Amino acid sequence: MAFDAPAVNTNSRRNAFAYVTHAAPVIAPVVAVSPPAPVVAAAPPPITVAPPAPATPSVPQFRYRYIGRFGPRHRSIAALTRDGDVITARTGATFDGGFVLRAIHNDALEVETAAGTSLRVPMER
Repeated sequence: MAFDAPAVNTNSRRNAFAYVTHAAPVIAPVVAVSPPAPVVAAAPPPITVAPPAPATPSVPQFRYRYIGRFGPRHRSIAALTRDGDVITARTGATFDGGFVLRAIHNDALEVETAAGTSLRVPMER
């Protein structure tokens, strides 16, 4: 009867007959960490909302173009145009729902709106 040798594992590091000492585990010292101090935030300033400014009335757009004047100086007549239509007006005339012609000059008109705002309309050249 033949006795076969047991299979040997050459990759094993274990030696059943050797006494192995292991290095003592290193224990890190425990450092007591105190909790951070609570952050106390200052109370936010109260929110104040300013009342809205009163709406300033918008000046209506004067849609006429001043194209010239004719007649005697003391009774001048202004010629205006809008959308292809030509109209004439004297000082004091009211037109387009609230515009009043206050003065006729050689180079411009002075027009007052219903709100009392004065507009200077230059002559178109």
